[in-house]
Amino acid sequence: MAIDGGGWPIKKLLNDMSFPDYFHGTTHCKELRKMYENKFGNNYLKNCTIIHARLDDAGPAHNFQKFGIYQAFVGTENMVKIIKWAQEKFKLPVYIAGAQNARDIELCRHILQQCDVENVDDFILRGNTIDQDIYIMSRADNLIVGRSTFAMMAGLINENTVYAEDWVHLRDLVGNNNSRKFQTLP
Repeated sequence: MAIDGGGWPIKKLLNDMSFPDYFHGTTHCKELRKMYENKFGNNYLKNCTIIHARLDDAGPAHNFQKFGIYQAFVGTENMVKIIKWAQEKFKLPVYIAGAQNARDIELCRHILQQCDVENVDDFILRGNTIDQDIYIMSRADNLIVGRSTFAMMAGLINENTVYAEDWVHLRDLVGNNNSRKFQTLP
């Protein structure tokens, strides 16, 4: 991977532009968006913020601890902080994507209750196909992605600024560049 004394190849190819910023303006990105739109149409949430959280799939139940902090659930306290930050910043309903099982759903309920959300089950996205989840997240007015390359895909084709934790794979995409497309969470 290293060229020219350690620079990322993507940095060399894109003249110091981050990959997400470059990709966002390409015909490939537009074609990918169109492909999802043709498949799912208007089946997405409007006027909302979606937060994708790594939950049980990145937990000890699946022996995922080997990756340490690189790909893991952000934690209940931090998730509450992120949701409250999003509620204050965007003034839109906040949904959590990523719930795959009963333990995830219960955790999401608990987190949303701490954020004073009424009818918490209405704000937990679950049970969709992988492609449909990517599409729903890609259409969010505001998307906040966890440590997940799956969610990063949705972020790449989302038309708006995407917020993310600072983690190794975000840095793989952005490098040392400032990205207008992907902003790190405060």
